[in-house]
Amino acid sequence: MRAEVLRSYGQFERMKDDWTELVSHMESPDLYDTWEWISACLTDYHGRDADLFLVVVYDGDTCVAAAPLHRLRTKVGGMPVRSLHWIAYGTAMYSGFCLHKDYNESVLLKHIKDALRERSSEWDLMTLGFMNSKNNATFLARKVFGNSYKVYTEEADFVPYLNYGKSRPGKWNAKELKDIERRQRKLMREHDVKVELDRPFDPEIWNRALEWHLSKWPDSRLQDPVYRHFCRKLYAKLSEQGHLGMSYIEIDGRLAAVNVCHYMNRKVYGKMMNYSPEFAKKGIGLVLLARLLEHYRDRGMEEYDFEGGTQDYKFYWTDTLRRNFNHYVANSNRKKAYVCLCVWAGIFARQSGTFRHWQIRFGEWKKRATLRRRSAGENRGEEAEDGLPSRSPGGFGGKLTAK
Repeated sequence: MRAEVLRSYGQFERMKDDWTELVSHMESPDLYDTWEWISACLTDYHGRDADLFLVVVYDGDTCVAAAPLHRLRTKVGGMPVRSLHWIAYGTAMYSGFCLHKDYNESVLLKHIKDALRERSSEWDLMTLGFMNSKNNATFLARKVFGNSYKVYTEEADFVPYLNYGKSRPGKWNAKELKDIERRQRKLMREHDVKVELDRPFDPEIWNRALEWHLSKWPDSRLQDPVYRHFCRKLYAKLSEQGHLGMSYIEIDGRLAAVNVCHYMNRKVYGKMMNYSPEFAKKGIGLVLLARLLEHYRDRGMEEYDFEGGTQDYKFYWTDTLRRNFNHYVANSNRKKAYVCLCVWAGIFARQSGTFRHWQIRFGEWKKRATLRRRSAGENRGEEAEDGLPSRSPGGFGGKLTAK
């Protein structure tokens, strides 16, 4: 086997077929591993001039492993460092190594580690964020890299998911599901309801859902115009390729709720759900989500991934969880001691009650500031934003029969 490091977008572009073949032979690939997603990150998010540090391993003419990394110049504890990050980090719920399922994963990871060690003068810290517990490499990486480097690990998000084949209705929250059905019946009696499921990407509907989202979540990544452009362009492309469905409910001719899902290999990723403040009290989001879960089951999907967060509504249908982990690999150079100290302190702070206390205080301050801005807008005769701000997306979900 031989390993090499790709340093330009042109090199990556030329291996499109090899990359696609590798992903098709992974044990449990995600949409975020595909060439289309990684390429979109480089063209529409980071830019083609991104400082690539993409490690690939070949066995003869076959690509058997890849570490989709790029290099950033950041600061750790005020000290400039050259930090390696996943290319998809910041745009994907999961990131990780792409490893051929017919090869020993520890051996493949060792080849990647050796390639990085040969270029140890070019990086100081490697941040392997959002590696999911469903993959062996998430745990093997700590062992393999820990043999040569100091590795720190922290637990990140919980990831609830619904396994259609193994989930038992007896574990569902019967009380909440009955309430959703009651809301559905009331909605159908009192309004003219139209439901569209799994439709192609529609820019107008996307813009309306985005408007609701931005007004509710002031700290959302979608507040970043670069990330919004990335999503809109990629989502339209995924829709053309049959990897995206947009679903929505109209009530009395007005758009009321929108859901955007990605899917690949019989797995559905719940990417975005938003609803109009006008219908917030009707539980319209829950109604749409319940209908979607039923729809994807009937389509033969095997899993619905609720992605990050542990909002209560996600556990109405499931009690199964996975976990994301972050690994921090400190290079053995003159910056090692200080980098290790800062990484350890950062993990400790994030996991301590004090840090959580100040997170909550900061969130409360943002809410008060937003309310003051709205009040000022109303006093000037301007239209205020709907709803209250929140640190993270709130709960919604649903079921409905198309009319």
